[in-house]
Amino acid sequence: MKDRPVAELLLAAKGGDPEAIAEVGRRYEPLVRSLARDCPPQEAEDVLQEGRLALLVAIEHFDPQRGVSFGTFAQTVCRHRMAAYVARTQRDLSVDEWAISALEDATPGPEDLLLTQETLAETMRLAREVLSDMEYRVWRLRVDGYNYQEIKVISGLEDKSINNALTRARRKLKRTGHER
Repeated sequence: MKDRPVAELLLAAKGGDPEAIAEVGRRYEPLVRSLARDCPPQEAEDVLQEGRLALLVAIEHFDPQRGVSFGTFAQTVCRHRMAAYVARTQRDLSVDEWAISALEDATPGPEDLLLTQETLAETMRLAREVLSDMEYRVWRLRVDGYNYQEIKVISGLEDKSINNALTRARRKLKRTGHER
């Protein structure tokens, strides 16, 4: 397994071969570790785990026909997911801040969070129904926080195509009342 070419491993990994997935993980662990090097020390293990999960996403979405090496693609996907995780956790309130904010009327309660989750689930379901495959893919990447350059690498589309797909997606979703 260790001497198999990356392209062969990726094909087997996409097919669900657990040994191939594990080998890709072993080969790209140094990349994930290098990307996590500058993260806050108290979050190092969580950030590494996010990077490992992102590597699985990269395996699933990698397309060699797009002219980008797997290493470059994996680096982009991992970097984005790890940075998003750090940004998300840095926005989280400390326990003391949470206790104080819980006393304020503006703090959403459990029912508000449930409504938000239901609204998000409904928007995703509706988007899947009304958008074309390309529009949904591009829109979903953008909603997940990817910038145009990252979407370009992942999708293989040019800037104009990405912009047009997002414009059409927004227009269709506005008609249904699910995007602002």
